[in-house]
Amino acid sequence: MYFKKSKARTSAQQQALFDTGHHIGILAQSKYPGGKNAIFEFNGNWDMAIARTRQWLLNGTQTIYEASFSIHGCFAAVDILHHQNGQRWAIEVKSSTSVKDYHLTDAAFQYYVMEQAGFAPDEVFIMHINNSYVKQGELDINKLFHCERVTQKVRDMQMQITIKHVALQQC
Repeated sequence: MYFKKSKARTSAQQQALFDTGHHIGILAQSKYPGGKNAIFEFNGNWDMAIARTRQWLLNGTQTIYEASFSIHGCFAAVDILHHQNGQRWAIEVKSSTSVKDYHLTDAAFQYYVMEQAGFAPDEVFIMHINNSYVKQGELDINKLFHCERVTQKVRDMQMQITIKHVALQQC
């Protein structure tokens, strides 16, 4: 989630958390292999990532990593956008072991931006670490992660996301 008007400096501790999250995100992508990465060879050009995402969606690409959308100064990148059984799934990957309120806010914002951009997902999931998984032998990605459907919770938050977006535009 990213609002273009607010850029804060990142501390070393925050950067370490971001790096861990990035590594978890790469692992999570292997649960949906063969996808295209919208920020591949990324050079800070969000417009290119958005254009790639749009083109791939229109061409029927099954899985897009870091699917990127923008509307009215707001930008959102969905960790995994996957088509399953004729439905579009937005999957937000988290390195925590449960869904937190701020994860729901993040997913609700992504849903809002995707919907406003004309690509609303049918389902929204938070994929997080399964803390009951015990590795025995090779890593089993399907057991390492738990996907929790949060679609209705995210839809229920749309009014407050809209109000916050309008308020932020006034800044």
